Amino acid sequence: MKKLLEKIAEIHKMGFVKGVTHGDTNVGRTLETLLGISQNSSKAPDYKGIELKSRRGSPKKGSKGVDKITLFTNVPDWSRSNFSAKQIIETFGYEGEHGRQLYCTISNTPNSQGLYLDASDEIDLINKAQTKQYKGDVAVWALSKLKERLNEKHRETFWVYAKSDSVDGSEYFRYDFVKHTRKPNSTNMGSMFDAGILTVDYAMYIKPSGGVRDHGYLFRISRDNFNQIFPLEKVYDLSNR
Repeated sequence: MKKLLEKIAEIHKMGFVKGVTHGDTNVGRTLETLLGISQNSSKAPDYKGIELKSRRGSPKKGSKGVDKITLFTNVPDWSRSNFSAKQIIETFGYEGEHGRQLYCTISNTPNSQGLYLDASDEIDLINKAQTKQYKGDVAVWALSKLKERLNEKHRETFWVYAKSDSVDGSEYFRYDFVKHTRKPNSTNMGSMFDAGILTVDYAMYIKPSGGVRDHGYLFRISRDNFNQIFPLEKVYDLSNR
């Protein structure tokens, strides 16, 4: 932990560094590149057992920043789901820049597609639908698997905050703060879904070939509810190191 913190502190001393890519992932990808972490699809933590999550903004109260934090991705248990990914898009999606697509947040109340979450039995998280065409279960996740995923991914996490600036069409970052957490509280995950504290994002579309391209089934929490899952160890102001 100490060695990684020292490395990020050295990166902070570099000042603003040019992003290596574009878009939402630029802040995280740039930090990983500076740390020498290669891009991969592994579900394991990023750096010697420590997960890295980078964000634009500041951990200070009242600061601006992304309202939703992605915790992990996890596909539904398709063997117990009533719909496949393609059927979900065909039934509840809409026409957009990718053709038939579905980009939406699903919470405890029906969204504009009529999709919502139910975890009232504390066994499964069920994506249900309530539309004129269909009422019933759509997709299923076992809550025990989601708890395992959260505990595996965030056993120890550095939430790194960066100040962002734009110069000549390129984004630059200065990594200023690290929020350190350990051992997330997954006990009441079901009730957190039922209270709308935890949500799921669908981000997928049907490719011209007929297959499905998804960006992961994103499990997210609002930053206002962050401490309900993550007991805070410490916040490090890198300008003081």
